[in-house]
Amino acid sequence: MRKTPKTHKAAADPCTPGGKLVSTKNRVRESARYLFSEYGFAGTHLRAVCEHAGANIAAVCYYFHSKEKLYEAVVQEACQQLAVPGEGIARCPADAPPEQRLRSVVESLFGRLGGERLWIAKLLARELLEPVGGMTLLVGVGLGRDLVLLQAAIRDLLGPGPNLETVRLYALSVVAQCVFYSLAGERLHRVLPQLLRPLPEREDLANHVVRFSLEALEQAQRRGD
Repeated sequence: MRKTPKTHKAAADPCTPGGKLVSTKNRVRESARYLFSEYGFAGTHLRAVCEHAGANIAAVCYYFHSKEKLYEAVVQEACQQLAVPGEGIARCPADAPPEQRLRSVVESLFGRLGGERLWIAKLLARELLEPVGGMTLLVGVGLGRDLVLLQAAIRDLLGPGPNLETVRLYALSVVAQCVFYSLAGERLHRVLPQLLRPLPEREDLANHVVRFSLEALEQAQRRGD
């Protein structure tokens, strides 16, 4: 049986007008992010969200109306956070060398899919496995800018007249590596004990993805793909 998730410890609500209601809403949203990303839409019940958040069902229904609307709010938040470019992209000029532009996207993706935002990577994986209505498209919207920037850099790295399908697949490959390594984290060596140790730190993983991608693109250029 699945273990019952831990609940939030009761915290003092801000002593401001409406402060308690805002705090409750935030707790519910945080709990929903965790539970939906861990167990999916079908595997999460509003009762579990309430228990985890230390809130009652009336509060959840007041703010989010239903489980579907709560899930939609979580997916929209994931999309919004994904859509905000990292510092690397913001600092990278549009006319920078393609190698630098590719690196800026990779580092930004690791920053937006790891650490406290790991739930976003998990939610994205959940939507790929168990799509809920039109939510998969909404999650993917947050990656739109990254794909555009990656494809532009890859086209420049491949040289004149690259095959559009090749460019698209290379861009998707870069995104897939970033999502996979973010999800795998310290767990991968437990699934594959042959690895003997956890994966390297996020910065080293980003460097690996960049090197791997640049080497693959260089070989593709030589072949004239």
